[in-house]
Amino acid sequence: MRRISILMALLLGVVTSSPSLVDTRVQAQSGSSLATAPLTHLAIVVPNIDKVAKGYAHLWGMEAPPAISKMEFELANGKKEKVKVAYVPLPNFYLQLMEPDSKSGLLGTHLKKYGLGVWGLGVGVDTNVDAVREELVSKGGKWTVGKKGGAYAAIDFRETPLGTTLFIGPSARAAA
Repeated sequence: MRRISILMALLLGVVTSSPSLVDTRVQAQSGSSLATAPLTHLAIVVPNIDKVAKGYAHLWGMEAPPAISKMEFELANGKKEKVKVAYVPLPNFYLQLMEPDSKSGLLGTHLKKYGLGVWGLGVGVDTNVDAVREELVSKGGKWTVGKKGGAYAAIDFRETPLGTTLFIGPSARAAA
């Protein structure tokens, strides 16, 4: 019994005195462009933006649902996609609700296949978006949104173990 007590005391001493054993923070690889990029938002595809915006307003205790507007963005193939969009502001993050205008476009197809839910994870990239996009494509993603030289891009990783799209663009918050 005394041996077990001594072993436990030694083990406790080693664990508490060694920062490398105690430090459980995850460190990104230094070679990644995303190593210090902040998460900015979740892009959520919805079939009825009015209903979903009211639901989020109720959930977060907002006085009124977020404003809904129309937006158009460029796809990697040069076409444009129209959506209704609303922003649900949170303290240091936001939700971007999007209702596709077309059932056959990128987001309409996503909605048919996966239903209401997260389409992409927003990551703040304030450097060369093209370089980050190219890096992510080299890691198995498929470039779906944005144009060369543009301020944003989306890289689809749904067919990989990540299972989502990464939306890269400015880290500044969108106007609510």
